[in-house]
Amino acid sequence: ALYADYIVKERRSIVDILATFTDCKPPLDLLLEMLPRLQARYYSISSSPKSTNLKIAITALLIRHQIDENRVFKGVCTNYLYKLSEGHSVPIFIRKSTLRLPNKLLTPVVMIGPGTGFAPFRGFLHERLWQKKSGGKDIGEMHLYFGCRHPEHDHIYREEMEEFITSGVLTELHVAYSRLQDEKVYVQNKLWDNRERIWSLIKQGAAVYVCGDARNMARDVQNTMYKIFEQVGGLGTEEGQKLMKDMERQRLYQADVWS
Repeated sequence: ALYADYIVKERRSIVDILATFTDCKPPLDLLLEMLPRLQARYYSISSSPKSTNLKIAITALLIRHQIDENRVFKGVCTNYLYKLSEGHSVPIFIRKSTLRLPNKLLTPVVMIGPGTGFAPFRGFLHERLWQKKSGGKDIGEMHLYFGCRHPEHDHIYREEMEEFITSGVLTELHVAYSRLQDEKVYVQNKLWDNRERIWSLIKQGAAVYVCGDARNMARDVQNTMYKIFEQVGGLGTEEGQKLMKDMERQRLYQADVWS
């Protein structure tokens, strides 16, 4: 309990502990041996190689939490990236993405990604925009369900989203602002508000993508989908579960989530 309260809850690092307990002076070689190796940080690519000439964009949230009046917890990698100047090099590797656009351009797409969960869908939209403009190809409907706290504070890529609508790439944009009104609104609420439309798209063979928080959002979105299957589609519980499994197997329901 003491460890959980003092170390985990207060987010104290080895450096914090050594600074507090000054009598503790382990040899440097022992300290280096004890320190865990920093793990790689994974970020979704938020660009399309076809539209950015092989340049890569990522979208990351700068983590800074005030622990107390004397200490600020900072995300290691995001703050490192924030301090870099143009021209600096960073060691990276690219991992094969689990989220991929349908091979058929006319397949409808439903994208659900609040906050930085929008990152891969920005890449999707740029990809479809390039295909539409450069290739002169017809593309299917694209529906985005985005969420953030307030339109004036953290609606990232707002102008880009509006441009995607103007260009005809983004068919519908549904935004859930959780702090704009007394009652909190999330992406799953917007899905339910448009349940008839969602069910119609699913019947057309739409591909559904979810990106973001695994603890609450992804679970609540999936539960809302089950609710749509049952109350709009008229399916029983087992039928709804089978439909979800079939969609996952056919890669028509894909999730890239983190906790």
